Amino acid sequence: MNGFGLKSCSSNPTTPGEEATTGKASCATGCFLEFQNRAKTVARHNAAWATQKSSRFALLAKTSILLLALSLSHCSDEIPVLKEEGAESGSTIRISNFKREEYNALGAPEMRVKAREAYIYESGDGANKTQERLVGYDFEYTDIDGADTTILTAQKAEMNQKTGIMYMTGNVHLKGLDREIRGEALYYDMKKKIARSDQPVYIKEGEISTHCRGGVIMYMNEEKQICRLPAGKREKRKPTIPGPAGPTPGQGDDLFQ
Repeated sequence: MNGFGLKSCSSNPTTPGEEATTGKASCATGCFLEFQNRAKTVARHNAAWATQKSSRFALLAKTSILLLALSLSHCSDEIPVLKEEGAESGSTIRISNFKREEYNALGAPEMRVKAREAYIYESGDGANKTQERLVGYDFEYTDIDGADTTILTAQKAEMNQKTGIMYMTGNVHLKGLDREIRGEALYYDMKKKIARSDQPVYIKEGEISTHCRGGVIMYMNEEKQICRLPAGKREKRKPTIPGPAGPTPGQGDDLFQ
């Protein structure tokens, strides 16, 4: 046997002549076949080892993936996943329980805004970034002007900072010092303090309840208004504030017949 475990072939023949030649050929053939068998055996061992190694790596990878999945599932119970379920898309900022106030030079409040949920839309970059619009849900806007304070509420409102116009929809209620408006849609100019609607609204002033079937324009500072297609009644008893289902004037004399 040689150093690699292969049988050695003798170079000395046992018999002279052809037998010597035949013996050398037989020995060489036997050595070659044995070397070939040994090589196949080594190759099988190598293949088996490689398969076992690959299986170990595969098992290790599967175990790592399983442990990672278990760790992630455990983390999901401890760290809540944020889900974007907002009603507005494309907004820059989303705020819950939104509140904002503005004050004059003397430190007195001039405006107050509240919303259950607010979405702010911005434009520009860096120092040039500005807030253009605010959309609020379960909205309340208070315009403070001394004793003459106007409060507006709605299910939804959109404030445009550029135009100074606010548009409210859904159970809209405007309450001034001595006037009220109820309807489903209303524009309000925050600078000029003008309320406007192209849809039917109800106005209440003292004992007079007016149904403006074609809409209204109300100048809050000048205490005047334009009611389109009016139908109103003078209340004989103290009226109740109409509810969300749709306000109706109380019983009384029709002033516009």
